[in-house]
Amino acid sequence: MGLVSFTAFFFLVMSHGAWAADQTIAVLNMQKAVAASEAGKAAQEMVKSKVEELQKKLQDEEGKITALKQEMEKKNSVWSDTVKEEKTIELQKLVRDLRTKRDDANLEIKMLREQQLGPILEQMETVVKEVAQKKGYVLIMPKSAVLYSADQIDITEEIVSALNQAKK
Repeated sequence: MGLVSFTAFFFLVMSHGAWAADQTIAVLNMQKAVAASEAGKAAQEMVKSKVEELQKKLQDEEGKITALKQEMEKKNSVWSDTVKEEKTIELQKLVRDLRTKRDDANLEIKMLREQQLGPILEQMETVVKEVAQKKGYVLIMPKSAVLYSADQIDITEEIVSALNQAKK
């Protein structure tokens, strides 16, 4: 009984393997494709510009905190306990505000990335389907999900080119 089951399983696997050999499979480095596309580069530049703008604002806030700390160190010995307490509270408030502004900035950047990349990823999905149908691919996997793939089945450059053509 075991031999019959093994033989049936063997022929099933072998016939499936012969079918799979006739099919076309490809991998796609999606992150690289987005980054290399014209739309992806424009989105990255916009996000980079916003990050720099927000970093400048945060650096200004950090400068205020540093200045207050330095003032507290210099004048601590001459201030009354009341003034020391007021300055400590002011410093804690500035630190708390900076933390909130950092969190807000991170959220803003995340939302901007999603806003910029969403349409590009939707366009990529359409382009990938078109390329798959045109070239006869039955399976296109993200390269990050594959342990190994031969270079000749990587269609990233082809997708970048098609994506750039679709955006024109």
